[in-house]
Amino acid sequence: MILNKSIIFFVFFFLPNFFFSAISPHFKEAIQRGYEIIEGDKVVMPDGTICNIKDFNEGTCGKEWFDKEYCIPEGKYVWDEDKCCEGLATYLPEEVSGQATCQPIDDSWFTSKTLMYFFLGVLIPLGLFVFLAIKAKTNLSKNNS
Repeated sequence: MILNKSIIFFVFFFLPNFFFSAISPHFKEAIQRGYEIIEGDKVVMPDGTICNIKDFNEGTCGKEWFDKEYCIPEGKYVWDEDKCCEGLATYLPEEVSGQATCQPIDDSWFTSKTLMYFFLGVLIPLGLFVFLAIKAKTNLSKNNS
């Protein structure tokens, strides 16, 4: 009985953390700027200075780096939509739970998705219709003979 409760506890408490793991916003500023996180709650500044993440977020340590303008390169994690570098936009697929990244903006109407929808919505049904029509004609020809 105790084993069953332990399994239920594990499934409902720990398992969701494996599938829905967004990065803590506590590290937002350091990660967006590309600074290294060490020892769980310390941030390494570009000049090698090490700050506690709380002190960095409050501006009491590494202020000269905190106030510096920046943009987030392609593939890096982002929280603020206006922080991606030029030509990039925040992206997180609808079916995914996690942290958005900066990805290239695709303004063209012809993408892999439109091609996929064309095959699924037009060519496959059209091919099925032609196949069924030929099959029906063949069956009618056999019945008439």
